[in-house]
Amino acid sequence: MGLVVTPFPLQLLSFERPPEEWVAELDKEWKAALKDLYRLQRGPLECLILAEGGHWRAAGIICPGIPHDLEKYRPLLMGMDGPDHRHIGFLWTFLECRQKGWGSVWLKKVKERYKARTLWLTIEEEALLPFYHQNGFRKVLELGTGLEKEWVLVHSPK
Repeated sequence: MGLVVTPFPLQLLSFERPPEEWVAELDKEWKAALKDLYRLQRGPLECLILAEGGHWRAAGIICPGIPHDLEKYRPLLMGMDGPDHRHIGFLWTFLECRQKGWGSVWLKKVKERYKARTLWLTIEEEALLPFYHQNGFRKVLELGTGLEKEWVLVHSPK
């Protein structure tokens, strides 16, 4: 079914309907990962969808505070839960849109929307570091050990 959008060429839309409807649009791998997110997250979540000509290209979640799955690292993440910070979770592109720059466009639009805020995220795949560096994020922290590593990346307002 998908989100119905107006005929503008490129839009960053806030998904206002129940989260289950947004999650239903995702690939199976992401449905499982996001299943409990809304139930477990403290504070408001904003689903932002990049759409072109009525078709979803990329999507992600923005939230204040520290996500529930990172609570064990709260002492290391001090300041990331401040009012001027927003966490980017689950930047996602549809399979047919991957490797075509849509993730970068989504990040650019989010940075424009939250231009006065510090944006931060974590990644579990070290191979993604160049992508985020290319998009203005810098690595500030490495969490975990061995196979359980995550990297914290930050984009500060100019």
